[in-house]
Amino acid sequence: MTDEFKTLTADLDSAFFRYAHITGAMELYFIVLEDTRLQKAFSQIISGAGTDWREIHRFMVLDGKTIVWYPELPVRTILDQKNALLGFLYGITLSRGCPKLG
Repeated sequence: MTDEFKTLTADLDSAFFRYAHITGAMELYFIVLEDTRLQKAFSQIISGAGTDWREIHRFMVLDGKTIVWYPELPVRTILDQKNALLGFLYGITLSRGCPKLG
């Protein structure tokens, strides 16, 4: 085996390892979004309030102020984009996982 082939094999293994874990996390997220019982269970564990999720948004708290940096999206809108999001992650992971040999 050449050194280049060993490097390529290691890079591919690394890319697929990252993809498997990232998509696994995304699939768990989608499973929770599809089931209000799981939403309530996650909410109970995370915040102590068992609520179902009607909308998802991203925010951060800086100096005691909540700053929304991505607007609310209805759960159904997110679920409708499930395959596109997983495909997007696949493309990003593989395109960055294998440096060009040469």
